[in-house]
Amino acid sequence: MSNVRSARDSETGESRPEERATVRKGRYAGLIFIAGTFFLGSWLMPPIVFISMWERILYTLRCQVLSVGMLLAGVIVVMITRANTTAINPLSERGEQYVKLDNRYLQNTLEQLVLSILTQLFLATYLEDLWVIPVMTFLFVLGRISFWIGYKWMPLYRSFGFMLTLVPTTFAYAITLGVFLRNGATHGFTTMTSSRQGQEQHYNQQQQQRNIHY
Repeated sequence: MSNVRSARDSETGESRPEERATVRKGRYAGLIFIAGTFFLGSWLMPPIVFISMWERILYTLRCQVLSVGMLLAGVIVVMITRANTTAINPLSERGEQYVKLDNRYLQNTLEQLVLSILTQLFLATYLEDLWVIPVMTFLFVLGRISFWIGYKWMPLYRSFGFMLTLVPTTFAYAITLGVFLRNGATHGFTTMTSSRQGQEQHYNQQQQQRNIHY
């Protein structure tokens, strides 16, 4: 009976129930892990507060050095694999099976990385406390590692790592979009102006003190 069902599924192009069950387990495990990580992060992470919006953006960009490393790792692995297998000639298809999975990891990681970085930058322009940024970076790195290992071991197990990168990005984007629709694109600009004016006043006071001293 199972053989008949498998043959029927292969003919219709549908996935098998046991395959869908495996993917669902990975998704549920990913959601639980994400919720637990953010809960612990909200308790354990110290406040990361910057007055200037540009400081928040720079901090967020610097945190991405770890995430970008996952893309770089994929490039290096593909390069080494090509150099030591028949895939050394990218125009020949005879060795592409050696880099097939790693190329798919690279493509997915590039897509996820662009979405994650942009969403974190959007979020940083609205948040005052940036504790969520290192938490999202941690989930991205761990998610990419889990995705890569799962892809190589058994492709159906990649869903856990996939969730660790997609869900935080989607959640952060939804929050950012909601704040954007509510407060508009100029939210926080007054604070930036006041901060800049305060810095200019401080600089002018220092210059006056120097002039008096001389």
